[in-house]
Amino acid sequence: MLIIFDSDTESAALIRRILEDECNVPHQSIQEVIDDPVKLITVINKDKLRLINTVFVEISMKTRYNGIDLAQKIVRINPDIHIVFTTEYGKFYIQQAFLDCYDVYPCAYLVKPINKYFLKRTIEKIRFMDKNRNVIWIKTQRTLISVNENNIIYISIDGHCTAFHLSNQVYRSYTTIEDVIPSLPKSFVRCHKSYIINSSHIVSYDPTSITLAENIVIPISRAYRPIIKEQLELITMFSKNSSSGSSSPPAQNKAKM
Repeated sequence: MLIIFDSDTESAALIRRILEDECNVPHQSIQEVIDDPVKLITVINKDKLRLINTVFVEISMKTRYNGIDLAQKIVRINPDIHIVFTTEYGKFYIQQAFLDCYDVYPCAYLVKPINKYFLKRTIEKIRFMDKNRNVIWIKTQRTLISVNENNIIYISIDGHCTAFHLSNQVYRSYTTIEDVIPSLPKSFVRCHKSYIINSSHIVSYDPTSITLAENIVIPISRAYRPIIKEQLELITMFSKNSSSGSSSPPAQNKAKM
C-alpha cells in the first residue's frame, strides 16, 4: 500500500492519477493523502502487518517536521518502507536529502510539477527492489499487497481465487495459480494441482502428504510425486548440510516416496 504525504492537493491528485492510470496501481492501494505529520506517524505505527510499502514525502512541508525529519522517523518504525521525496524546490533540498539523511535511502527525488515518465520509472524501481528483497506482490480484489515470501506458508486454489496462506492471514487473489507460479522463488514447490508449498515451512513429508508449520497437512498428488520427490530430496540434503549453523531441524522424510 502507498501513502502520499503532501499539503498540495493538486500535486497529490496528479501523483495519484499517474499512479492509477499509468503505473497500474489500484485505487485502493493508495491508502490516503495525508498532510499532518502526527497522523502519518500514527498510521505507520498502526501498520502492524507492514502493508504500507511506499510513502511519497513532500520535503518542504511547513509543519512541525520537514519531510527529511519525517522520513527518518518513518524508517525507524519500518525500515522496509520505500521513501520517495517530492518538492518544488529541487536545487535547495537535493543535497540535504541525499547527504544529511544517514539512515534514509530515498528511492527517488521528484521535482514538481511531477513528471509522468520519472514517476513511472520510480514505481518500476520500487517493484524491482521488492523483487530482489524477497517480496511477493498479491493483487486482491481491492488492493495490491506486498508480502515477504517467508511469511507465506502455502498457496492454494480456493474456488475462483488463488489463496495465499500466512500464519495469521489469508489473502485471496483473482490471479490464477498458473499465472502466480512464474513470479515465485524456487523455495515454492508445487505438490498438487491445487497446492503450492513454501519449502522453508516443511516439517516432514511422506509419499502422500507434506506437513508444514502449524500442523498444516497438504496432499501430494500422484502426478506431482516424481517431481516433488526430487525437489524435496534436494531441500532435505541442503538442510542437513546447513543444519549445523541453524536452530531449525531439517524436514524429515517419514517414508520412501
